[in-house]
Order: sequence, then structure tokens, then C-alpha cells
Amino acid sequence: MRARWGLHRNLNQFSPADRAQFARMMTLLSAPGAQQLLWVEMKPRLLRARQQYQARLPTMLGMLRTMADTGVQRSTRLTAAEKVQALTALGVLSAWAEKTDWLNPDKVYQALGVLTATAQKMSFRTLNEALSMPYPEAMKDVGHLWSGVKQALDVYGLSIDTILDTAQIKVLSDDGNVAVVRTTFDVLGTPVTRDSTLIRQDGRWYDRDTLLHWRAVLAEPAVAASVAKPASAAAPASAASVHRVATPAVATSAHARKP
Repeated sequence: MRARWGLHRNLNQFSPADRAQFARMMTLLSAPGAQQLLWVEMKPRLLRARQQYQARLPTMLGMLRTMADTGVQRSTRLTAAEKVQALTALGVLSAWAEKTDWLNPDKVYQALGVLTATAQKMSFRTLNEALSMPYPEAMKDVGHLWSGVKQALDVYGLSIDTILDTAQIKVLSDDGNVAVVRTTFDVLGTPVTRDSTLIRQDGRWYDRDTLLHWRAVLAEPAVAASVAKPASAAAPASAASVHRVATPAVATSAHARKP
């Protein structure tokens, strides 16, 4: 990941209008006293929205849960056990979301404070600055963003740190190269489990899905280079065969875990 940092970042994918809008947003959020200034503008609209949508929010969220449940049930990538685990997690989080007063003025004001405080910690103010950041500095900002997300969820009664503290890990199988572990969390009083397959590479354990993702990411430049070469006397390989052959090493900075 560190080795390929910046290869796919391209400022041209954003229009001048998008860049200008992003800069204006960051300027507003990071300005001194931003929370109070934005609240003065936001409060009247929030109160109107609360009056108009408050009673309908649980129904709308229920519809979203139905869509999410259907997506899980139709998934061809999840096993039957993984579907049960995913549906259990969705059920717990949906129940929390449906009973949460999202438009409560006090909570929205607190969440706005988290948003502005997080924006002020960021080391960038424009898209150009964000896309030009070196890896270590970018990871610091990712840490600030993650902290902000946790604080915002905390405002609405969902503590990520509390959930993580309840984690219990059980090794289901381990042949020395591939291991399956089950992690159980207490989410708002309900046990939620997740089975993960770990692969041992270069003496370290990596999550299989993360490993395959970074193999695909690292293979992209190699595939592009292969396609760009002039055709030789031999018949050119298909795109599918190129993907199968290209198996570069995984970035050593990928998250490693022991089973």
C-alpha cells in the first residue's frame, strides 16, 4: 500500500467546480467558531426537517434495512454462515438506527462540533493538497477522520470503542498457512460474530479479502504495461490470463493479524 501510494490519484478526475466547492466547504468547516456560525444557518432548516420527516424516519430506515437484507441474501460471495452473521449485525444496527432521534437539535449540534473540530485537524484545505500528501501525513489524517466518526456515533449512542473492547477471538482452524478465526462482539447487548480467513505470508498473517484486494491493486500497473506492449509473433494473452499470471507480492504495510 505504501509502495503504490499516489499511483491512482488524479486531480483531473474532479472538475474545477468540484475543487472549488471542496475548498469552500473546508474553509467553512475549519474557520474559527465554525460550529456556532454553521449552527445559526442550519438550525431553522433542521427544525423544519424535524417537523416534516421525524415521524417518517423509522419507516424510511426500515426500507433501507429491507434493501440491505435482500442484498445480503442474494450475495454470491457470502457463505450461508456469513449471511447469517451479516443479517444479525444488520438487525442490531437497524434497530438502533430506527429508534435513534437523528434530528434532535442537541445531538445535531454536538455532531456538528465533532465535524468542525475534525476538519480543523486536517492538514489539507484543498483537493490538490489532499491528493498530494505523502503516505505518513495522509495516515495521520485518516486517524483524525476515524476518531471523528467514532465521536459522532458516540453522540447517538453507539460506542465503537466499547464494542471493540468486548471482542473475543476463537481459532476455528489453523494448518500453519491458512487459519479461520471467529471474532465475537457485544453490539448493544447482542452478540455479533464474524468469521475471517487469514493467510500466512512472509511470516505474517493477513486477512484473505484484504490480501486479494491488494494483489488486484498491485497487479493493475503490470496489466496496463503488458497490454501496452507491441504484439509479438505469439498470440497475445487475454486480459483474463494476464490477471491470472500477475501475482505481485503484497504490500508489507497491509494490516497483519495473528490468529
